[in-house]
Amino acid sequence: MSIPAPRELLRRTGITLLGVLALALPLYVAVVTRTVRLGGLGRGDLVPWYSQWDPRLSAWTLLAAGAALAVGILAPRVLAARSPARFALATVGLVTCTWAAIALSDGGKVGEARSGPVDTDGLSYPFERTAHEYIGDVPKVDAFGVRGLLEAWPTEAVQNTLAWHSRTHPPGAVLLLAAIADVGGSGALPAAVSVLLLGGLAVLVAWRWARLHLAPADARLAALLFAFAPGTTLFFATSMETVFTLLQLTALLAMSISLRSRLDAAGVARALTAGAALALATFFTYASLLVVIWTAAFEGVRLVRGRDPRGPAGTAAILATQVVGFALGIAALRVAGWDALASVRAAMAADAMVMPSGGGLAEWAATGTANLLAWGVGAGLATLAMAGSLLRNRTGPRPDLAAGLALTLGVAAFSTLFTLEVERIWVPLTLPLVVTIVAAAGSGSAPARGDGAGDPSGSIPAALATAWLGLLVLQSVATEILAETRW
Repeated sequence: MSIPAPRELLRRTGITLLGVLALALPLYVAVVTRTVRLGGLGRGDLVPWYSQWDPRLSAWTLLAAGAALAVGILAPRVLAARSPARFALATVGLVTCTWAAIALSDGGKVGEARSGPVDTDGLSYPFERTAHEYIGDVPKVDAFGVRGLLEAWPTEAVQNTLAWHSRTHPPGAVLLLAAIADVGGSGALPAAVSVLLLGGLAVLVAWRWARLHLAPADARLAALLFAFAPGTTLFFATSMETVFTLLQLTALLAMSISLRSRLDAAGVARALTAGAALALATFFTYASLLVVIWTAAFEGVRLVRGRDPRGPAGTAAILATQVVGFALGIAALRVAGWDALASVRAAMAADAMVMPSGGGLAEWAATGTANLLAWGVGAGLATLAMAGSLLRNRTGPRPDLAAGLALTLGVAAFSTLFTLEVERIWVPLTLPLVVTIVAAAGSGSAPARGDGAGDPSGSIPAALATAWLGLLVLQSVATEILAETRW
């Protein structure tokens, strides 16, 4: 891979921005003129993102500027932490403070509670939107009881009273927020802080998955690139996508480790656990299908290229065991009262009310293109600029990652399984992207042994890594200042 200098990365990022605008403008015109229907996007949206133009500059903006400056100063030191434990603590501290600072930079806001408008701040604001978000259904846990709510969840009587997001998702988020209210107190702020802290755990899981593919120093950088991607930054402090991503990445990690194990007693246990982890993730979001698509694509590429020493039979045996674990997990949830199939049908019916499917070839192509573009903007313009160098590198293990990612994005974007909103729904896919890019910068050797303590050197020079992270944070700050991101 041709590794650019920081100045060259800035130039490429500018070119990428122009390319994004060149694609986004025709999509916007198509939506405004109703040439195509892109979900519920309308004239006031910044197509292809579900956001609206809403410039906000105030004294609070200094908080976001301070966060961006802190990342530029502290990120190199975090990457060079002397031990994995110090890196983990420093990473969680830096990323959660940065996410919170950028969210708070919106200043005073008005939440749309069921009881009426509520004055709030940028961090708590989404959790005050009780008519729209999962937190609005927490009282139902007290009213029905846990089992009673699980049993009644897909019924029309309950579905018609749920907050909008609850209608298109399983009940896991509502139950988690109810548990947070019991432990930390009810209200928006305890929920927002708890979700923010869970985001830090998601970054640590991302770091562990990156270590399966990268040397220690490179895995650290990949974790920070994932954490500071605009999609991650803008939604992890203000959305339950934080929790969903944590569970999806945990399932991905468990499945990946299982697929690298022998199918002995310990391997069977790992495979069953991986399947159960996927079932738990599915209990929170049906978008956990992303984990299945990625695993199938990546492992399929490895098998075709002959890079799996077990061969098709061995891999199939592990995957079958994971399926058993998933089935057992779903069965356990059914025993607890949740009917997964009925809930999926109810969610699809609710989603179809605002995300109409169908249309001709033009709408299908426009939706798939918009999906890819929206996700790419969320992954970060600087990251997209770096990704352009991947096409020049065809050696070592990178084709497995790159081909697996390409297949995953192609299926997810054009299968009609997802209709936009992917800047937040597809946050987990930012991790394979940055790992693929960082891997392409390496020598092609297997991940080094050890934890990399005291060794800050990696495939990406420190100056370039800092510039890359800085550009991601600056994009997040600019987006927070200029636009109102939904959810």
